[in-house]
Amino acid sequence: SRSLIILDEIERVGTSRQNGAVHAVLVGLLERETARRWHDPYVHSHCDLSHVSWLMTANSIDPIPGVLRDRCRVMHFPEPGPEMLSFLVPRILERVYSEVGHHPRWPSELEEFEIEALQRAWPGGSIRVLERLVQQVIDARDQTIQRH
Repeated sequence: SRSLIILDEIERVGTSRQNGAVHAVLVGLLERETARRWHDPYVHSHCDLSHVSWLMTANSIDPIPGVLRDRCRVMHFPEPGPEMLSFLVPRILERVYSEVGHHPRWPSELEEFEIEALQRAWPGGSIRVLERLVQQVIDARDQTIQRH
């Protein structure tokens, strides 16, 4: 059986060596032989971590040490742009409504004028910014419903 560990935004990991450098530890865990006989300092025992697959995300690979990058398969994804709104917005809506306890298919699709407003406000880039904008559309809808 295999396990998967996802490390999000690995380039933001601190480089302090006070408690051990995270990147140096990862290098050891990415080598199958080293991972097979990994000594875990927290459980004070040897562990076989060779079955673990590591997935790391990064906004930029420049801050990641070369010794770690060399042990990874780097895949580049294009930055999302406004042409992806028709794909992204329904998924954001589903997640937002699910998080407040509604069925993920509960939200209605955005109106054309709402999509056009998002296109004007979001030139692309950060999905977090788009999520905040979609939340503003939802809040505006809720305010309109409450007034009527």
